[in-house]
Amino acid sequence: MRLAKRYLSPNIIHIPSNGLAVDLIERQVKEILEVLSDGKTTLTVKLSLDGVGERHDEIRGVRGNFARAIETYKRLGRLREKYPNFHLGINTIISKFNVDHLDEIVEYVRRLKPDSFVTEIAENRSELFNLQDDITPDPEVYEMLIRKFMARVRDDLRHKRSISKLTDASRLVYYEYVIKILKEKRQVLPCYAGMSNVHINPYGDVWPCCVLGYEKSMGNLRDFNYDFKKLWNSEQANAVRAFIRSGKCYCPLANQAYFNMICSLSASFKIIKTMISTYLASLTSLKT
Repeated sequence: MRLAKRYLSPNIIHIPSNGLAVDLIERQVKEILEVLSDGKTTLTVKLSLDGVGERHDEIRGVRGNFARAIETYKRLGRLREKYPNFHLGINTIISKFNVDHLDEIVEYVRRLKPDSFVTEIAENRSELFNLQDDITPDPEVYEMLIRKFMARVRDDLRHKRSISKLTDASRLVYYEYVIKILKEKRQVLPCYAGMSNVHINPYGDVWPCCVLGYEKSMGNLRDFNYDFKKLWNSEQANAVRAFIRSGKCYCPLANQAYFNMICSLSASFKIIKTMISTYLASLTSLKT
């Protein structure tokens, strides 16, 4: 982390966690926050919560996972008082295993009061070796539930006085695109994976995204003597980008979707429109 801080000067460092190693997570988050004590970099830790109680343990396959994740959340929550550049969030993956219990999860998380609560849809990823698993909810069921969730997000936005809610507005637009992708089974927006960003796995493989992952690797850094520029301009990398541009793949991968939305004028307009509408709604609620 010290090297990342020194050489990359990141604005945000994001760490997802299952919350299992309570003492270790608490200790290391404190250490990271001390490294970032100048406040120029925001640290975001997002804990996974896919169910309440035993349902979370069953989905995750680890007995006691829920209790440990909540204990981790409580301990990290105390750090927010000392470190203003610390952001603690919760993430829920909506799958066929918990799609009927989303309301329960939402109500529980609201009581926890995280800095952010994000839902993503379960998807098949080469990275996770689950390409054949039946985990993604049916489009109609997902749409019905996510629209209820979106209504709650909008309601929360109406009661916030700041207009700078870009992240929340982007998520609302993202959920709309997920619905459309699931129904139409195509790239609703042009995908810029392998152009706007890449993933590097621990073994040096460079991927356009974690969905294509091992199936469409752009190359391995070791084969290019760790010269990223050569790999980036290689024949194999260009072939992967051509595959994506052709529209032969589609997915609702969240982190890539946000890049795609930023690169789209129509999506950017929708985000701005959402921000303005929720802001105007908040003014109306204040008057009443």
